[in-house]
Amino acid sequence: MRVTLLCLAPILAYGCIRETISTSSRPKILDFSDSIRNTALWPVGFPHGVNLIVELADGDLKKADQKRLHQDLYRAQPYHRGGAEVWIIGNQYELTYSNGRFQTGDFSYTARKRSRLFLFRERPGDFSFRFHEQDIVIKAGRKWKPSLLYSTVEYTSATESSRGVKPSRRSRPRKQTVWLGEILQIGTTTIRVDPRHGGFWTINERNYRPNPGRPLVLEGIVRFAE
Repeated sequence: MRVTLLCLAPILAYGCIRETISTSSRPKILDFSDSIRNTALWPVGFPHGVNLIVELADGDLKKADQKRLHQDLYRAQPYHRGGAEVWIIGNQYELTYSNGRFQTGDFSYTARKRSRLFLFRERPGDFSFRFHEQDIVIKAGRKWKPSLLYSTVEYTSATESSRGVKPSRRSRPRKQTVWLGEILQIGTTTIRVDPRHGGFWTINERNYRPNPGRPLVLEGIVRFAE
């Protein structure tokens, strides 16, 4: 199945990440092994509560920074440009933060606490990865730098454990956290996974049922200024 989307509007981890976001009892949530060959993904900081993970190859950083990276000591530091914070990571990446949003290349992402922002090196065209064992292919007709933001959605409510009891004897409210799903933002396209909807995803508010045997092809995500 080919899904064409015309976009009209614009855990703490250390060391190299070879297999990304996994649990001991379930398959990897995100898998970039088809696109990551002679490089690796490295966590390089936590700007505004977001785990920043970038693809790096030998030579992308200065020798001193490369040594610190392998010792798990390298953390990118921002400087200020006007009203924005700017991170320069080696010779590959520039990331800015302003008004609650990150800007990388042509894309911007809202900073969500405990989310993961992935930045990838320049590609000559299409970019592919797996999300919950679903192959996803992002179509691109020329060079670009992919990026995506992954986050979970939780809602915490407080409930009274004993109603009808005098205030002085009322027990403390209990907090209940309900897991509602996941959000994967790729440029201008948003995929939402909500377990309440029988396994369906929504892609920019359109329903989609994942099919691991057939790649999901996304078009219209990558737009280039002429």
